Formats: sequence, structure tokens, C-alpha cells
Amino acid sequence: MRTTYREILLEWTYGIESDFMLNGTPASWGPGQPVLWGDEARKIELDDKAYDCSVSADEKFLALAIGRQVRIYNLENLELIEALNGHPENVRRVKFFPLDIAGNKYKLVSSSNSNRDLDAMVIVWTLDKHGKNTSKHTDSVVSRADASHIIQDNLVFTGELTGFGSSAVSNDGKLLVYVSDNHESRLSTATTWGPKVVVYDIEMGEKRLTLEGHTDSIMCMTFSPDNKIVASVCWDQMVKLWDTSTGRLVHDIGPTGGQNWTGDFSPDSKYFAFTRGSPSTVVYVHSVLDGTRIFESRVSTPWLRSLAWSHDGHHLAAGGVSGVVYIWNPHRGEQEQKWQLKGGERHHGMFSETGWVQWLDSKGMMLAYKGTEGGVNVYDMLENQKWRSDPKKSDLANLPEIKSGSSLHYLRKANQLISMDMDQTVRFWVVN
Repeated sequence: MRTTYREILLEWTYGIESDFMLNGTPASWGPGQPVLWGDEARKIELDDKAYDCSVSADEKFLALAIGRQVRIYNLENLELIEALNGHPENVRRVKFFPLDIAGNKYKLVSSSNSNRDLDAMVIVWTLDKHGKNTSKHTDSVVSRADASHIIQDNLVFTGELTGFGSSAVSNDGKLLVYVSDNHESRLSTATTWGPKVVVYDIEMGEKRLTLEGHTDSIMCMTFSPDNKIVASVCWDQMVKLWDTSTGRLVHDIGPTGGQNWTGDFSPDSKYFAFTRGSPSTVVYVHSVLDGTRIFESRVSTPWLRSLAWSHDGHHLAAGGVSGVVYIWNPHRGEQEQKWQLKGGERHHGMFSETGWVQWLDSKGMMLAYKGTEGGVNVYDMLENQKWRSDPKKSDLANLPEIKSGSSLHYLRKANQLISMDMDQTVRFWVVN
């Protein structure tokens, strides 16, 4: 008899297979830890599932992708300010741009996709200083676009934003990257097929580059912190690094021998890390200067699909299936930490995936991460202390869907983590 996800989670009890360590001592709970739903500092109760969220650079506004809408909330009082309509299908990605130079406008980009990703839409929205849409016509759905065009103040493209830690917007806010025709090669009916990476110049209002060469679905696209390189991580066993000014292919890394999932640039833009999945999982780090491989680590976890460099560039964290987190120092070639949930007798932890990892401090000593089982976690490497929030079993019993989004966002000013949870609630947790 097949076991459902609901049955697995309701019978599962939190336990650790492998814990963080400092000098041979397992991490201890911080004061008052662990905590449960109901202990959060604040929350927003929704009428539908949120797929993604983003916070404006000044931490004034929160954008949530809910159904076919993007909803804008005031982070001071958590009031709904605006509901942006226009996507013909469910919105899966949303991302704020860096602040406008004048300081009186905000931009954000959202992406929706339909069946098999054969038709997808990207919209760039402009908000005023109060978080309201500057376009006068946002009550109806935008017709599917055959090419990029401007509708009032909104840019609309045929394409999609990729996931798995992608950064669709350059650090200076001038460039946007999206992909068109991004579906698996076995689903393609085109004679000449291949996904197209599009770099759009927001400042100039024109398409800068169309980059081709991949032959399967692109999982992750991200800009280097210095805005000079855009990377594409693909299932075709290749990782490509492109010059954002000229479109020149700087490095063509691969074939890796398996499907590539996610990638991240080091804070100084000197290194690019990425993960390979099937048939076995490997983490690679390559030099951006000459393309050489400086680090490689093979792990037993089926997939590692979240990846993050610490802000000081010394540590690389990854999360994956079986509720696992790794921390390496690639420059020393060392695995520093491994944390893993303990599975139950029937499911062996495969029901949980650590889908988001994020460093909270500038020194690379505090890591936050979240799993699909619903737990929000923080580990302080300096103090060797941990923090965790979990749903109660009674909270899960009557939920229509038991699987949590893994996205986390950190509010530095408020020192709070934002978590989108499986009960259609957005919770704000104080990081002690």
C-alpha cells in the first residue's frame, strides 16, 4: 500500500541523523528552542498557497506570488497594498529589483508558466513609493505575448525565470535574464530546438543579448556580483558562463556526466560553484578567471538543489534531498559540517528536502535553511547553537496540502526570517 506524504509527515518525529559540531561537540539548542507554530512574532494569513516571495531592498515591501497574482504588502503593518493582475497562469517566481536611483520607484519581475512550460510569461512591474502599481490597467489578464512589448509601464516577455537559487536581476538593477523555449528535449516538437537565454537591458529598454547553445532545460541562471558574467546551469550536462556586455561564451564547463541543478558565484565574483545530480551528486567550484576546477566533492545525497556562498567567501553551503545540509571550505578542500534529519522506518528521510540555504551575517557564521517538512532552522557556527521552528501535528491534520515551500527571506533591520508555510500562512520569526 502506497504511503502518502500526509501520512509520512504526521507519523514522523523530529530527529537528527547527523548534527553540526564544533571541536567534537554537537550543537546545542539556543535559549527557548525549539519553537512551534504560534510562537512567531507576526504572520500573514492567506486565502491561497504562496509559491514565492521577495522583499524590497529597503525592506518596506513584501511581494508574494499567489495564484495568478502578485500581492504587495507593507512590511511595517502587514497590510495588503496592491494586487497585480496580468499573468494567464499561476505565478511561480517574483523578485524585486535594487532600488531606483531616484528613490521613488520600485521595480519587480514575476514569471508564470503553463502546461509543460511550452508557453510562459515574464512581467516587469513598476511601483510608486507607496507600493502601488503605476500602470492604470491591471485588472485584466494580459494576452499571451508573441514578442516583448510594453503595456503601459509594464514590460511583458514570452519566457520564464528559472528557480533553484537563480538571480534574475543583476546587482546594479540594469539587467534582467530570462529563458524562452525552456522545456525538456524529449518534450520538444521543434525541428531546431534549444532554450534561449535572453539578457534584457532595463536601463536602455532593449534586448541586449540572446544566447544559444544549450540543448535541454536550464535550471538556474544567475549574475555575478560584479554584473560582468551571467551563468546558465543546464540539464544537458553543461554550465556556460557568458560575458554580459558582448555575449561571448567565457567558459563552457562540461560535460559533467549528469544533470546540473543550481549554481552560485562567490561574493568577489572569482569563483562559480554548481551541483550535478543524476547519476551521482557532485559539487564543483571553478575559477571564473581561467575556468579551472579548484574544488570537487562527491556526496551520497540524491540531489543538492540549493547552494549559497557565505558573505566572506570562505564557506559554501548546500541543501538537498533527505533533509541534508553540507558546509565546505572550498579553498582548503574541506567538508566542515554535515547536518541531516533522521527519517522514519518507512520513508528514510526521502520525504524532506532542504530547499533553501542562506547566510545571515557578513562573517559567514550564521546559516539559515528550510526543509519541505516545514522546519525553519538557524545554525550559529561561532556559538555552536541551533534554532528551529516546526508545525504542531494538530496544525497539519486538516490541511488540504501537506508540503511546504522552502523559500526563506531575512529582514536585517527587524532581524526576522520570513517563511511561507504549508497552511497558507507567512510567518515572521525573530532570530535570537
